[in-house]
Amino acid sequence: MTRAKKPTPPKRLLLATDLSPRGDRAFERAAQLASAWDAELHVVNVVENELLPEPNLRREVAARQGDAEAMIAPLAKRAGIRTKVHVPVGSAAAAVIETAKACRADLLVMAPAAYESLASVVLGSTVERVLRHADQPVLVVKQRCAGPYRSILVAVDLSETSALALRCALRLFPGARFTVVHAFETPFSAFSASRSIEADVRALHVKEVNALIAREADGLGDGTKRPKISMVVEQGRADVVVARQLGAERAGLVVLGTHGLTGVRRAVIGSTAERLIETLPSDLLAIRPPG
Repeated sequence: MTRAKKPTPPKRLLLATDLSPRGDRAFERAAQLASAWDAELHVVNVVENELLPEPNLRREVAARQGDAEAMIAPLAKRAGIRTKVHVPVGSAAAAVIETAKACRADLLVMAPAAYESLASVVLGSTVERVLRHADQPVLVVKQRCAGPYRSILVAVDLSETSALALRCALRLFPGARFTVVHAFETPFSAFSASRSIEADVRALHVKEVNALIAREADGLGDGTKRPKISMVVEQGRADVVVARQLGAERAGLVVLGTHGLTGVRRAVIGSTAERLIETLPSDLLAIRPPG
């Protein structure tokens, strides 16, 4: 049997920024990851005013280029990373996605549009559109970078997309502690008071989550140290269960897939991913299935 190859870290990151002060958290995190992975850090700032006369547009692009390079130079030098600035013209979300393709980025890093409080974030249309359409994983940064991610929650709904999310998290952050969180709802619980049925349903979900963890941990590759993974399986709405566990562990990152199962076995994680991304105070890594 052929052994799986040891996973390699990303080689190119793309940071999307509007050059405002609120984007410094995303830049600090992107620089930390680029340094840890010895990756190139590409920075994109989009000029959306396509109706400017050509001379004004050229001046605006040049000014943005200079501002972006001045912003990233000190931290890039301190972190010892290679950087490149892109200033495309057009719709912000489309330009970010096209730049990610052009520079072959392995990960997109973005900041929310604005902070209202630690528990409430306005993502903004650009981040939301990128989350829906980007081929790469998207890291939404909300917290100050205080070093590598050490404690990570991975929300799973037993779909292939959530398996992909766990797989991606294990490969990107091999030194972290992981907690796999799964929420379930007992079928027809409103009509049944039987605790034995609830226990049977929970046992089934525990078995399936254990199988998912074992499969993804075993598939990491030859020579890869087995990660530390614990599991939480609780009845309830996914956003409530994940938020409660995040509060208990104070994890720095939550990882989730952006699509889940459909039909009778539809899981809450799949349908509430955007709400989780908007409301949780931690950084979030969103994984979208290919295609």
